[in-house]
Amino acid sequence: MSDAQDDLWRDFPRTATEFEARFATEEDCRAYWIEARWGGEPACARCTSKRVWTIRSGTTFECAECGHQTSLTSGTVLEKTRKPLKLWFRAVFEISARRNGISAKDLQRIMGFGSYETAWTWLHKLRASMVREEREPLGPFVQVDEALVGGKGGPHKELVLLAAEANGRVRLAHAANNDATTLKRFADAQIAANAQVTTDGHAG
Repeated sequence: MSDAQDDLWRDFPRTATEFEARFATEEDCRAYWIEARWGGEPACARCTSKRVWTIRSGTTFECAECGHQTSLTSGTVLEKTRKPLKLWFRAVFEISARRNGISAKDLQRIMGFGSYETAWTWLHKLRASMVREEREPLGPFVQVDEALVGGKGGPHKELVLLAAEANGRVRLAHAANNDATTLKRFADAQIAANAQVTTDGHAG
């Protein structure tokens, strides 16, 4: 991502008033997405030519060079979505604007989703997309643990794996279980190979 594009993401609205002013229409959202993804000049996903024109109400670009059609969201976290960009942008705003984070239950209520599962899927998909791929792994001293999250007596408890540096950074990941294979996959992805790791003695 270029510095200009990075600045654009950093300039994402921080208040509800700013959000409504910036993204009043779906066209506003498409313009922002094009600027963030291509620096304002859409390009063909096949041959990278910038000689493209819009079709399908501005959601797809057809290449004048090779004829390939590139969706506005292809190759991104929103690929194949049927929901308006403004709805996704609103979810991004709700997730990023809260200093203490947001639960799937709260996101369901705010967004008006019909099911908890939809809110949970959106929340985790967007959170994952906000992670910098080039970030450094944890080290040199790391503690690994696990927890069930969902509130006391809540019906939707989920297993979360945690890796924390001594007086440093923290990484969290939702997991289906806590067996040895799952824990190793989590550790390999988050922790430096030469780090010293301590656990609570869990068999996995």
